[in-house]
Amino acid sequence: MEQRTTKITRSWGATVGYLIGVLCDACHNYVEGKDGMLWQTDTARIAQEPLFSSPLPAQFNFSHGCCVCSAPEAGREQIKFRTMNASSAITASTVGLTASTEISVAILHCAAHKGGARHSGTSAHTQVKFRSYPYLRAFCQLNDTVPG
Repeated sequence: MEQRTTKITRSWGATVGYLIGVLCDACHNYVEGKDGMLWQTDTARIAQEPLFSSPLPAQFNFSHGCCVCSAPEAGREQIKFRTMNASSAITASTVGLTASTEISVAILHCAAHKGGARHSGTSAHTQVKFRSYPYLRAFCQLNDTVPG
């Protein structure tokens, strides 16, 4: 596969090191770069940590198979995300009390993988991040979302 690169001079500090997992707002593809050069992330890329993200809709489905390698599912891993809700008014009776929202999702994994996904964001804008760029694209297509 031919790889197209673009010289960048000023963007996100790309001139000082290596970048991975940067989302292009225009095309919704991930890019990475090094030494001032930027290129589109390989569509088969599996990252060391979950970094390819999508909004998590209220109703969603996961593709069949492991969220890292697409092998048959051997189990599910619960990932939890807790956000603290700000109170709109502080009164003497509510001082020291906080409310939180917890979101829990069962992520499919094969026997060889764990930690293939995690939550991020806020309770109003929850995202799910995957290690697998192909799995992210499948999730987005299945749930009519775009990366980001």
